Amino acid sequence: MFILLTSIGQALTQTITLTEAYFPDANFRAYISEVTGVAEGETLSEEKLKSVTCINVSGSPSANGGITSLKGVEHLIALKTLHCEYNQLTSLDVSRNTTLAELWCNNNQLTSLDMSRNTALTCLCCGDNQLTSLDVSHNTALTLLSCNNNQLSSLDVSKNTELHPLSCAGNKLTSLDVSHNTALTELHCFNNQLTSLDLSKNTDLTVLDCYNNQLMSLDVSQNTMLRWLYCNSNKLTNLDVSRNTALTEFFCHTNQLASLDVSNNTALVWLECHTNQLTILDVSKNTALKWLWCNNNQLTSLDVSRNTALTRLECNSNQLMSLDLSKCKSLYTFVGDQYKCVVASSMGSNQYSIDVPADFNLSKVSSFIVNSVSVTPTLSNGKLLFTSSFVPTSVSYFYNTDNRKTRNMEVTITITVESGMPTSLHTVEADGDDDTYYNLSGQRVNKPSRSGIYIQRGKKVVVK
Repeated sequence: MFILLTSIGQALTQTITLTEAYFPDANFRAYISEVTGVAEGETLSEEKLKSVTCINVSGSPSANGGITSLKGVEHLIALKTLHCEYNQLTSLDVSRNTTLAELWCNNNQLTSLDMSRNTALTCLCCGDNQLTSLDVSHNTALTLLSCNNNQLSSLDVSKNTELHPLSCAGNKLTSLDVSHNTALTELHCFNNQLTSLDLSKNTDLTVLDCYNNQLMSLDVSQNTMLRWLYCNSNKLTNLDVSRNTALTEFFCHTNQLASLDVSNNTALVWLECHTNQLTILDVSKNTALKWLWCNNNQLTSLDVSRNTALTRLECNSNQLMSLDLSKCKSLYTFVGDQYKCVVASSMGSNQYSIDVPADFNLSKVSSFIVNSVSVTPTLSNGKLLFTSSFVPTSVSYFYNTDNRKTRNMEVTITITVESGMPTSLHTVEADGDDDTYYNLSGQRVNKPSRSGIYIQRGKKVVVK
């Protein structure tokens, strides 16, 4: 029973019962009954109401909680933590829960959220709703704010100087001022419409996710503690990471970079710089690299002899004519580059050649197939020669890379005889032993279950 004092000093009594009148949602009502030990229909004493400091009625991505209303939560005046994620809430009023410190209400259908009276709030997660605005100017104690995947066109965090992680990804932000948020350690602002981002005051940043925006420049020279930098899918033409020596993961792909210097980033484990305009890439100092994507550039050479920790390398769609993988003993997956196939006109109409590197070893070639027909090639003056009575449209063979994990690299060449332009794609699916089978698409098959042609130990195997 509450005793409420009116403005003229009269004493009023209000009895809160665990009924539909005070708690309309049946699921929420059942939860309150469970945590208070009060049966439905009975009175909730002031002591019982104050005993509830934490509520967790969250559902999950696979099992929605099914709660459509949290009306009645206002009576829980001692509430400090509220978890109501993954429900069907369209509104939420916590204006009387002034002791609330943590609110997790993400993955609902909220269109508005008033937090102006929740000045004790330190954690607010309201992502994956339908919010068009969010005022956190009164929540100066916030240390964590996550409002991802809403419809916010602006966000003012100038009063939230204690923020450590800030996640505002997947909105419609065209600008974001974090100059007052000097305590930030993580900033996730990807999938917005940002054209600029000033990080000069955020010297404690360790994680920056700003990919898929419209950034034309990015200065991270003051962010020397950065470990993860994801700035891919922007409009960057230059990027200096020479002072970011702590970087372990660096994604700068799908920009307009003509050069990239990672010589100071010796801690790099993962580098994705594909789909740029790079003509040179020096990874000789990046000996800790395990994953390297540099495909879709204009590279004419690539030295990975010192990258002995590599487990995945993708370098296709460049202009590479040779690649030494012999030092990459841990390589599991390799997507390589192209060779040329042209008419050798001086040798007659039935003679064709493939340009190969100077160190190409014919003895390492097996299963040389032209238009599905087995052919025996020869090697002369840097060209792999073969005879065909018909115009070839495809060539495939296996090449022993002297790498235990990627012993047989499958090379597939689609030939355009007239143009002489690179059109091939090399792939490797590794981590298999000598008994591993591959189908003709290069996919690993543990045990063929249907008849057909397979590759095993570099040889064709017919399964009937």
